[in-house]
Amino acid sequence: MRTSGAELCAKWEGMHTVKPDGLVYPYLCPANYPTQGRGIVVANMQVEPITIAEAERRFDLFFARYEAAAAKLCKVPYTENQLGALACFCFNVGIGALKSSTLLRKFNRGDTPEE
Repeated sequence: MRTSGAELCAKWEGMHTVKPDGLVYPYLCPANYPTQGRGIVVANMQVEPITIAEAERRFDLFFARYEAAAAKLCKVPYTENQLGALACFCFNVGIGALKSSTLLRKFNRGDTPEE
């Protein structure tokens, strides 16, 4: 079962390039990386198409890794929504970028708006 953070990220990532045959093909993301499904970077534009179920499975595996990394980097208590937002940021920019980000620095010092 997906966490609320994964659900939110999946919604905004969307499922890209599903063709009439029902398969998910690679595409170039806005940053010009070969990508497939819900924002998963792939080796090149020639990778084989995958099923929607496989694209979802890959997203869930990748997002769980980023969610765990975000949780590890949090030095203060967090809500499920806060962790989801940090994990989504991490999914899009990478673990290293989250680790050195102003976002994480402010979060860890308690500089967050009221929910």
